[in-house]
Amino acid sequence: MYPTLGVAILGSVPTWLKIPSAIENGIPLNQVEAARQRDSLFSANYATCLDSEDYDYTAQNGDMTVSTKLCPSGDVLIRFSKPDAKSVYQFVSSESVQRSAFSEFLIPAVAAATVSNKQPIAQSVICQKLEDGRLIRRIQEADGRCYEQIINTFTGEVISRTEVSCDADCE
Repeated sequence: MYPTLGVAILGSVPTWLKIPSAIENGIPLNQVEAARQRDSLFSANYATCLDSEDYDYTAQNGDMTVSTKLCPSGDVLIRFSKPDAKSVYQFVSSESVQRSAFSEFLIPAVAAATVSNKQPIAQSVICQKLEDGRLIRRIQEADGRCYEQIINTFTGEVISRTEVSCDADCE
């Protein structure tokens, strides 16, 4: 009797399926797909790319520091940090770079760029573990002190950073 209403209801089913994920992860409904992709990139790269704080390039502008690392998978890890705020980690997938119209110019330019302003970072990751399928817990040493970081793989945000004993374990 109301075929238009039926089509409208069926067409909105994909949106309905995103609602639980948006609520569970505290993200807007229109960002669920991007968050799932971020989570997938974290899951694929956390053991090989987040396992050390040895970045390929670090730049600073004012109090904002941006560090980048090329992962073994070809994905790029970017860390944004400020002294008075929590860090945010983001991955750029190798597929998205390859699909870019500028990739044939961008990749050679990055490869040819000098990193004379690369700054050593006195940090090392002691251990890390994926928890609950969406949180990475890791113990990191920085300047002789150790910190536990909890990173949300859906948002890339460091949820918490607390000082812990350097003997702490990720298990």
